[in-house]
Amino acid sequence: MMAALQQMSNAKIIQRYYEVLVNSLDSVGIKKIIDRLLSHSLILIENKNEIQTEKTPEDKSRKLLDIILNQVRTEDNENKSEFFDEFMKVLNEVDKNLASSMKKEAEEKAKKEAEEKAKKEAEEKAKKEAEEKAKKEAEEKAKKEAEEKAKKEAEEKAKKEAEEKAKKEAEEKAEEEETLAALM
Repeated sequence: MMAALQQMSNAKIIQRYYEVLVNSLDSVGIKKIIDRLLSHSLILIENKNEIQTEKTPEDKSRKLLDIILNQVRTEDNENKSEFFDEFMKVLNEVDKNLASSMKKEAEEKAKKEAEEKAKKEAEEKAKKEAEEKAKKEAEEKAKKEAEEKAKKEAEEKAKKEAEEKAKKEAEEKAEEEETLAALM
């Protein structure tokens, strides 16, 4: 999940600076970026050839940025920001101010995402604790009700037994009295 958020953030940052990047990158900068990405096996020779077939530096920048955007969007979870990070390193060498602005935005986005994640985790923790507390209270209530029911049943049973015993004793006494009366 975090990987997807990071990729989206990186792609959005590039998209936000797309026009500035197109207008800022000159032929030397474009070559430097291509060479760096190629040397790190982040783009293919075919990508380099596609870029070089473009006529103007702006068109080369667009083609390069389209390739970068595509790669950043599709990076897998294992190297979730390797491409973006390497692009930012070489961009820092090509245009320090632009790279600094983009890096600052990326850091702000990462900070915001971390805060949102922490907030979500805290909310989930609080929810879980509330659920556990409610469950415990429900269990205690059920236990108390069961104890009260058992106590009531025991009292009723004891009362019934006492009544039956009293009835039996009364019957026995009545029988004794009848027997005594019959004997007399």
